[in-house]
Amino acid sequence: MIRLLLITIFLTTLQYAVLAQDSPSFASEAKTLISKGDYGNAIILLNKAIDNDSANTSLKKEIGFCYYFQNDFVKALEFLIPLIDSNLVDDDQSYQIAGDIFQRLNQQERSEIIYKKGIAKFPESGILFNELGVLLWSQNNEDAINYWEKGIETDPNYSKNYYNAANYYYFKNNWVWCMIYGEIFVNLESFSKRTPEVKTLLWKAVNKFYSSSKSALNEMNRGKFIQHYIENMYGEGNSADQPINIEDFMMTRTKFVLYWFNNHNHRYPFKLFEYHQELLQKGLFEAYHEWLFGSSYNLSAFQYWTQTHYSEYNEFISLQKSRIYKNPKDQYYH
Repeated sequence: MIRLLLITIFLTTLQYAVLAQDSPSFASEAKTLISKGDYGNAIILLNKAIDNDSANTSLKKEIGFCYYFQNDFVKALEFLIPLIDSNLVDDDQSYQIAGDIFQRLNQQERSEIIYKKGIAKFPESGILFNELGVLLWSQNNEDAINYWEKGIETDPNYSKNYYNAANYYYFKNNWVWCMIYGEIFVNLESFSKRTPEVKTLLWKAVNKFYSSSKSALNEMNRGKFIQHYIENMYGEGNSADQPINIEDFMMTRTKFVLYWFNNHNHRYPFKLFEYHQELLQKGLFEAYHEWLFGSSYNLSAFQYWTQTHYSEYNEFISLQKSRIYKNPKDQYYH
């Protein structure tokens, strides 16, 4: 998936490079070859284009990308590193690829340097914050979460920071932020390969949340936003001996949404809660909860529910597929 995304971005970038050449046909033909996965011949054509425009850094970058897609990492670095060192790179993707190459070559220190250099130039690059976090976490360095959090703050619609942060917080027994970040992730990536995995993680976190004491949850989470959330989501009478079910959880969240918009939304507007309110108004909140938790809670019951609520469920799925979930940048409260 990442490789396909990189190729797509690569082809888009190459379109701009075409316009800057004396012989645009070479780059244009190279673009066609790249779309077919013929990187070797694309490199030949890009080199011809460079012969006519030796100062064109975009073309040199594209050749570096081609070598990367060919898994010729040493050759790719020969083109990318001089551009990075000369501060001639105009996109965070080049830093991402160079950092990835150094990781593949088992040069983690150089990879970290590249990511940090990229972040210095692109301080709102969610992808670079995520890559650096992944690198650090592979070394058991808990500073990783600081980079995932920064990625969420500065680039709130890049999904992978939420994915990694949710998994981190589950590992650290912080069920609250696992629940919030995990749910945001499945709305940003509603139908990806990782979505079922995170849905399962979410339901586990929900049960862990309600089997924890409120004092323990508050002790771990000091911010006003999250303490308001805990206070109004936790409720009374929860017990580890009585696991929560989807219906009870949905009713708790229904009350929470109504309370939040009457008392806290003016100070802490939050896209996820706004979406919950929208689904309530459309009469699709139950369908959303079945989609979100049903297969993890009880697969056969979920399948029966979708059969007996066919129209309602399909209406929700159509909405989820047609909409673009966007997190505003000024709603970071962690």
